[in-house]
Amino acid sequence: ELGSEFGISRERVRQVEVKAFEKLQKNIQIQMIEANT
Repeated sequence: ELGSEFGISRERVRQVEVKAFEKLQKNIQIQMIEANT
């Protein structure tokens, strides 16, 4: 769906999603650490 819209492969879309998800998790971890200090 997204891939055809942006002219990229399904695999590339998956890679972008994984990267975005990892970034999100990192931000959540940082916020939790800061909240506990």
